[in-house]
Amino acid sequence: MAHEQDFTYHVKEQAYKRQGGLCAYCGSRLSISKDFNMHSRGVQGEAHHLIPKIHNGKKAVWNCIYLCNTCHRVIGHGTGSKKYGIDSHGGSTSSWIRMKVSDFPYGVVKNKY
Repeated sequence: MAHEQDFTYHVKEQAYKRQGGLCAYCGSRLSISKDFNMHSRGVQGEAHHLIPKIHNGKKAVWNCIYLCNTCHRVIGHGTGSKKYGIDSHGGSTSSWIRMKVSDFPYGVVKNKY
């Protein structure tokens, strides 16, 4: 079931293509299902807000990166109520770690031509 903060299919598709189908942080190949939930087979992933909704983050392509589930936890979102990693608050406080697409090694696929 989609949540209010979820990105649209179009935004997810554009972010996925921008990254060449790779996790923006570790470069693992992501496999997507038809509805872009990315939980069908292959490395599971999550669409991640660079600027969290609580900080007026938009549901736009510039604010969306795809991460494998492991890297999503490393960036700060845990599973359930447990938080991990770089931003232990998960973007829910003023201490949120500000990052942009270019901060992720695989966030943008470089044009080889």
